Parts: sequence; C-alpha cells; structure tokens
Amino acid sequence: MKFSSGNKFVITEEGLPIIEVSVQCGSEERHGYFYIDTGSSINIIDEELVTDTGLESSFRGLGNKSSKTRIASVMFKIERNSYVDVFHAIEKKVIPHENNYDILGILGIKFMNKHNIIFNNYKKVIRMNKKSDFSPNQTVINMDYTEAGLPLIQAVFNDKKQWCLIDTGCTFNIACEPVFGDFTFQPITHGDTNVLFSFGDKIMTLPAELDFSVTQELDGKSCELQYKEEFDVPVCGDKKYLDIDNGREIRVLLGNSFIKKHRWILDFGNNIIYTKQV
Repeated sequence: MKFSSGNKFVITEEGLPIIEVSVQCGSEERHGYFYIDTGSSINIIDEELVTDTGLESSFRGLGNKSSKTRIASVMFKIERNSYVDVFHAIEKKVIPHENNYDILGILGIKFMNKHNIIFNNYKKVIRMNKKSDFSPNQTVINMDYTEAGLPLIQAVFNDKKQWCLIDTGCTFNIACEPVFGDFTFQPITHGDTNVLFSFGDKIMTLPAELDFSVTQELDGKSCELQYKEEFDVPVCGDKKYLDIDNGREIRVLLGNSFIKKHRWILDFGNNIIYTKQV
C-alpha cells in the first residue's frame, strides 16, 4: 500500500512513536505530543489539561497495575485535522516522559479503531482509511482483538499456536516461558535486565532468541512468514502469561522495534497487517 499523504510522527530515542498535537485547554491551546500506543485500551491525558471531568474510573495494564482516572471529553488537533475523543485524565507523573518532548498523553487503540487509522512505522505516517480502500493484491496478516480492543495475531512457536499482542507502545518483544514448550529456556547472556513494564511497574527478564512463523494471505492463498527475534523472558515469579482474554492466554508481545524492522503496516479500518509494500 502506497502512502501519498498522512500525518507525520516522530520516533523517540527510546524507539516509541509520538505525534505532535495541540490540545484545547479552555480558551487556550497547549502544544505537545501524544504517544501512539496500540497496547493501551484507552486514551490518556495529563489531568492538568482538563477541568471538566466526569465519573471516576480506572484502567489496568498488562502487569495488572491499576491507576485511577477521571473521564474527560478532549478536543485536539493533529496538523489540520480536528478530533473530539474520550480520554482518561491521570497524573502527569504516571505518563512515561521523554527527553526533549512535552508528552501530554496517549492515543490508544480506541482512537485507532474509531478513525480507521493506518499506522506505517517505516514511513512514520498515520492516516485515516476506509474499509473500501482495501487492496486485494496485498499480502496480509489478519488481526483479532481482545475484549478490551487490543490487537492480536496468531503465531506458531515450537509447533504451537500462540496469541501475540501487537504493541506500538513497547520497544521490546516479550515471551513467557511456556512459549518454549518442551525446549529448555536458554538465555543469550547471563544476568538480569530491568524492564520498564506497564506504567512504571518493573519486571526482571532475560534475553532469548526464538524462531516463529506467522500466516499471511494473498488472494485466498496462505503461506508462512518465518522470523527469528530476540525476546525478553520474564524470570521473576510464576509468569506464564501476560494476560487472559476470554480464556485465551496471551503469552507473547511484539513491540514497536519489531513492527518497524519488518515494515508492517497496521490497518485498523480493515483489521489487517500489510506485510509487503508495493
């Protein structure tokens, strides 16, 4: 799929996508950046930017860490495009910060789905798409969603299908030990790694390489894409899965570095991932 136009975003030093926005704060506009995070089920904003908030709520990250919020309707612009969306207002200190960028909040998966966003990490562009724009001569991977709306795909690790979360708000890949099946988990290097996980909650991991495959389709025919990637494997406690969704154990997370490296294009209007650009 060719991109002739769209809204440009920036990749931070940490490897995360952020997009420049202007948020309407009363009679004034505040300029800054939102993270583009498909691993967040909600939109999030700094509570200091909104005064008219509604009911108290909360959200839960993959690490089961809960944060209290208040619901707010927020008007903002991305370049010339104006939006009004529901956000959860939280303390700014809870929102991950970036050097040299004023981070105001997070655009989550609800924004992507509502506006049929196409996310092209390689060209650093997002734009709105229509379902009728689907091009049948493209190789694609079909996406599914959790009950909370987070995007999933299925991949095969050690001859067993695993549900994988597609998370642009994470810089690394994660795989829980059961993914290794009957094979003994062998770390690449010895020693623990501290990983920032779910809004400040830290978890100890070790790096390991894994081979896996994903089914792609073209004109009704399917074939397997083969990958070999480094994953962070949680080693503290009994971490057998990242989340459970209607009985589906989600044991793998594919982060933004993987999406960018393989030039995947995420199409939330058609619920597919384009795997080859033409």
